[in-house]
Amino acid sequence: MMKKLFYIPAVIGMLVLSSCADENLAPLAVFDTLQKGAYPRQVEVVNTEFDLANPSTSAVAYTVEFVDLEKGNLVDQYVINASFKDNSGGTNTKASTVYKTFSQSDFTTNADGFRQISITIPLSDLLTLFGLTINDVSSGDDFVIQTQLKLTDGSVFGSANSTDTVKGGAFRSLFDITAKATCPLASGKFVGDYKLELTTADVGGFGPIFGAAPPNVTLALVSGSSTKRSFKFTYLPDDYAFGPYTVTLEFACDKVFVSSINTGVGCGGGSITIVQGDVTGFNLADDSTIEFNLVEFDKDGGCGVPKVTHGVKLTKI
Repeated sequence: MMKKLFYIPAVIGMLVLSSCADENLAPLAVFDTLQKGAYPRQVEVVNTEFDLANPSTSAVAYTVEFVDLEKGNLVDQYVINASFKDNSGGTNTKASTVYKTFSQSDFTTNADGFRQISITIPLSDLLTLFGLTINDVSSGDDFVIQTQLKLTDGSVFGSANSTDTVKGGAFRSLFDITAKATCPLASGKFVGDYKLELTTADVGGFGPIFGAAPPNVTLALVSGSSTKRSFKFTYLPDDYAFGPYTVTLEFACDKVFVSSINTGVGCGGGSITIVQGDVTGFNLADDSTIEFNLVEFDKDGGCGVPKVTHGVKLTKI
């Protein structure tokens, strides 16, 4: 029997796909289970990229507050790990290692009563950590920042053991940051209204991803980044209208990178995810067209449908 999709409002605002025949399927998470852990919640993101033109001053900077049963007072340590991905065909990839560890004495209490911390990670620090020079880093390479919360009871929480719900947009969790080595864009480039169309004909298991007649979208600046632009879309708008969701595009000198999307909907086996397909290039001097690839059902949420690749083209209006 074909899976039937429907919307179930829950206390955490989850969207759920379910089978019309399976009465045992339940929401992916409930608040009572989520509040037993801990996570860092985004307060402010100042910068999430490294400027290759200014390596001595470029830094990732952000502020998080700690969410647990006692507003962060159960957090014993905030551990920042870093790794380097050489995406340019070189051999400079470096495994994850501890960058810094912070404790309660490093935290402050914000106006809402949560313990919080502001972090600055200079590019120069990471180059030293990995024994690299700026000549070892190319456009599109990644510095991956992964954080963990160690609680006073010995438990440890990171993105690897947190639910998809906590890592979704509603909770504003900020466990991990992928900071690309890149070239800044002028604020007036790659923004404004664009016509969205698919350059491929394949349709996913539940219908056209953006609808039979995709709407125009508006590319907007992303706080904390000169190279990221985002737009909102409704998932499966013809029959279900889930969302809206945010697609974030990152323009790294000559390549376009697309953020993964956890839809928060599924058929009892996790959430459907939409991820980037083959990486595409772009012209830094021409923002009239942008093309990228998406893979729908990279994880199918237990729906039993195959992956589908979509070529997406944005044309400036």
